[in-house]
Amino acid sequence: HRDLHKEYRRQRQMCIRDRASSYDGLVDMARKLYVELPGTDARSRVVGDLFRAFPQTPQLLQNDRVSMEGLTTLTTGLFPFLVGPCRRESWEASDGTPWRSKVVIERCRFLEESACKGMCVGLCKQPTEAYFASINLPLSLTPNFEDGSCEMCWGRAPQDDDLADADMGCYGSCGLLHPKPAAATGET
Repeated sequence: HRDLHKEYRRQRQMCIRDRASSYDGLVDMARKLYVELPGTDARSRVVGDLFRAFPQTPQLLQNDRVSMEGLTTLTTGLFPFLVGPCRRESWEASDGTPWRSKVVIERCRFLEESACKGMCVGLCKQPTEAYFASINLPLSLTPNFEDGSCEMCWGRAPQDDDLADADMGCYGSCGLLHPKPAAATGET
């Protein structure tokens, strides 16, 4: 893990120096993490370490409609740099009431740049859902691998069949099958 932390610090410094390549650096780090930690448990532990930087007992947020709709507002305002353009939509809660707490990511930037369904599920969907479940804020992420969109639904727990119909086979352009050449960093 020491090498991954060293690489993270190096990439962070590159991001500070060159904002245009910062997202590429993030995707490269994610790819390296995914390859070097091939097991789901190992990945979950490392990604979980990143989530530990966030509050473990949110004081103002509850598992209720008001909090979930507030989180939707924050997500649509703060996340486009990470995932691309997104919008708010309604969904029907189990009691039949409409909640405006679904975020539709029109074309996920991370999925598009990584071109890897496994990275999407293993480094984004599963650890994000697990973190928010651990602090009692249900969130489900349901990627659509055909059009590159994703639905984040605040207040909805992930369902076992969320990806039941998804084709989990590699894209022809999978970033792990066909890695992009490393960007020139000036290091030897």
